[in-house]
Amino acid sequence: VIVFGLLFAQMRSALALIVLGVLISLAGQTISVCYHAYQAELFPTGVRCRANGFVYSASRVGAMMSGFTIAFLLRDFGVTGVFFGVTACMLVVALAVGVFGPRTNGLRLEEISH
Repeated sequence: VIVFGLLFAQMRSALALIVLGVLISLAGQTISVCYHAYQAELFPTGVRCRANGFVYSASRVGAMMSGFTIAFLLRDFGVTGVFFGVTACMLVVALAVGVFGPRTNGLRLEEISH
């Protein structure tokens, strides 16, 4: 998403914008699928649905607020500024999950929950 977004911000041709827009969308959906699969493993079985719902709701509030942030970045810094802002946010999330998120590979669900 970061690479395609930064390239998108520099393009002037309609075809390049369409292709990169599709690639941004596909990459974003891939991130979402991977994140939700990981997230489902983080909570104990007894509270998993409620916890996932709470986290998802919080992400929807963040998504609602992102429109205002993007509008500000677009107004003051242009398209490139928007993609740099989105890039910064994605890097913060990637680092937070990578550094603070528990390792789940090769572990049974019961091992992760404790």
